Amino acid sequence: MPTLTAEINEEQHLAQTLAAIERRIEQLTKERGKSREELITYRKYMWEDAAFFDRAERVQSENAALTQEQALMDVGVRLRHMKMLAGSPYFGRIDFVERGVATVRDSVPSERGIAGVERGTGSALPVYIGLHGLVGANQEFLIHDWRAPVSGMFYDCEVGPASYVCPEGTISGDLTLKRQYKIENGAMVYMLDSSLTINDEILRDALARNTTEKMRQIVNSIQKEQNAVIRDEGRKVLVVQGPAGSGKTSIAMHRAAYLLYRHRGHISANNLLVFSPSEVFADYISNVLPELGEENIREATFEDYARSMLGKKVTFEPKAAQMEYLLSRAGDAEYVVRASSIEFKSSRAFLDIIRNYERHLRHSLRFEDITLNNVRLLPATTVKELYWEHCADLPIAAGITRLKDRVLSRCTYSSDFVERKIEALVDKVLPDRDPIRLYKKLFSDFHLVKRLAEDGDELPGNLHVICKHTGRSVTAKRVPYEDVAPIILLRRLIEGEPRYANIRHLIIDEAQDYTPVHYEIIRRLFGESSMTILGDLSQRINPYSGLDSYDVLGDILGKDARAVAELTKSYRSSWEICEFARGILPTATVADNVRRSGRMPQVIQAEHDQVPTLISDEITRLQSEGMVSIAVVCKTAHEASGVYSKLLPNHDIRLVEADSITFHHGLTVLPIYLAKGLEFDAVIIHDASASTYSAETDRKLLYTACTRALHSLTLYCAGELSPLVAGTVDKETAYRRLERGEGASGCTG
Repeated sequence: MPTLTAEINEEQHLAQTLAAIERRIEQLTKERGKSREELITYRKYMWEDAAFFDRAERVQSENAALTQEQALMDVGVRLRHMKMLAGSPYFGRIDFVERGVATVRDSVPSERGIAGVERGTGSALPVYIGLHGLVGANQEFLIHDWRAPVSGMFYDCEVGPASYVCPEGTISGDLTLKRQYKIENGAMVYMLDSSLTINDEILRDALARNTTEKMRQIVNSIQKEQNAVIRDEGRKVLVVQGPAGSGKTSIAMHRAAYLLYRHRGHISANNLLVFSPSEVFADYISNVLPELGEENIREATFEDYARSMLGKKVTFEPKAAQMEYLLSRAGDAEYVVRASSIEFKSSRAFLDIIRNYERHLRHSLRFEDITLNNVRLLPATTVKELYWEHCADLPIAAGITRLKDRVLSRCTYSSDFVERKIEALVDKVLPDRDPIRLYKKLFSDFHLVKRLAEDGDELPGNLHVICKHTGRSVTAKRVPYEDVAPIILLRRLIEGEPRYANIRHLIIDEAQDYTPVHYEIIRRLFGESSMTILGDLSQRINPYSGLDSYDVLGDILGKDARAVAELTKSYRSSWEICEFARGILPTATVADNVRRSGRMPQVIQAEHDQVPTLISDEITRLQSEGMVSIAVVCKTAHEASGVYSKLLPNHDIRLVEADSITFHHGLTVLPIYLAKGLEFDAVIIHDASASTYSAETDRKLLYTACTRALHSLTLYCAGELSPLVAGTVDKETAYRRLERGEGASGCTG
């Protein structure tokens, strides 16, 4: 603990820092007002004298106005940052003694290192760390941004030998002090000295809180393994595997903030994109970057991109509808065929088939004589030679366009009529370019599919049935979700792809839910971008689609994607909930829990007609205990709708559906597949019976549902208890079977 003298000194330093922040706010407020007045005056001048400007002067004036507008926006950003510091200017301090470095004095503050300090003198340099940097009147750093190179030692290093890397090289030395603060409304709540990384008291205090309306920033409690991912710039493609509750999404958002800081002036929020699993999830994470003082980055689901790439004339099945089908229809013959079709189209072998099909189409192009009025202008052999010599390096459609120019350049006749005639003849080289029809044509030839496969052993035994099923089910009016990505890829292979060059960094969350075909599309659309790909193989809740390992990413996205950064700790759920979930899915990534102890999960078995009342009573009890965010999780949307209608008369409750776009903090009911990535104070599993969860493929579903809970987990069961849960009852749960008319109170095991 800090000494009394240290506490007094810290209080004085806090007062001085707050005063400096207030002075800076006042200065920036005046600067913003002056800039705004100058811009208004300049715009007025431009408006009044516009008639006297020539074109060059008009362009010059517009550019000058845009420069002034940008300057005004920059002042606004700096002012917003200072106001964010006013209540809590910093959360950490390290004292660092540099060694082995030549004496350097920075005349201008630079967050490459510690500015304005004599290096190599052996003096301990206090480094205060906050959300944003603050420079004093003498050009010394009063606060270092948490993303600055020197600040990394706060997260990574213990008291003792330490170092950090900056553009000047590796700076080595010793940490002589590590101190953490909690400052609220400008007042010191407490300070703690720690010899290790983030003090457990602060971490546990953060974890013990209830959820907030949206995901929050965590800069004061980032852990060492998380910080390594946030600051990793050594790989173009960074793949991260982490168990439920390891902070993957939060890390991704803080990594985005870090990249915006490190490359400011070169990239902006518009140059970053996150692929989210749902609109609700995107809304849930929408506060993190603004809390860090950055603009929100662009967000989209794969379905958003699919709509833009397929066009308005094509309607496709939403991903949620596919999940609803798979979770509701198990058993009939049609289901078995479609499930195997989905699994096949999620394989690496199928990606190879689509790639090889494009080559097959290219080698099947029909070259004919170019004739006009029965006069042969060019023989088919010449047309074919022109294509393979000058056009084969392009996508098929672009190659045919170039072929038209080559053919026209060889013809001596020249008129609009002749050109149109020749163009029509060249178009016959590939008469049908519609990707849906070409896709159906592929599946109409079972033997062709087999020939295009690079490894026949990977083909399903019922391939001929899958081919017939695909031919029947795919139409322009309704494309099954499993066929959307392959059709998009086929279209891109034929027509070429517009690269999204403005996207400099791509974040993919829930990486395990994408197939090799998805990643091939992503490579073609965002191949120039760096990427952060985060997932948990244990949460692949679609048993027939997605990744069962990350090995394929290296083959598609390059060698950087072969190395996987592993997160090993879980911070979300209590120890008891984590152990219970592990019992359901023993193969899940073993995570080191922070050992925050809590209430044991409850398993309550009752009559079917008792369950709605029991759940209603449990909700009331949880709310009386201060639980705000409560989720009733169901296997399907159909089940969730029924539960919602029963609870609505007695509770203020929201139903989360596939087309929901906002995350509501409070009481919600939703299917498991829409709960991915979200967390709640308490989770209630509506039906944990054997009739709902019995297959081995249900384990990841139930595991994912249970790991949404922070503090409380209750499972209800009408009828026989799921065998996936039964094995955990005696170990990690409070279990009780209720007789008719008996309440659930007092279930303590």
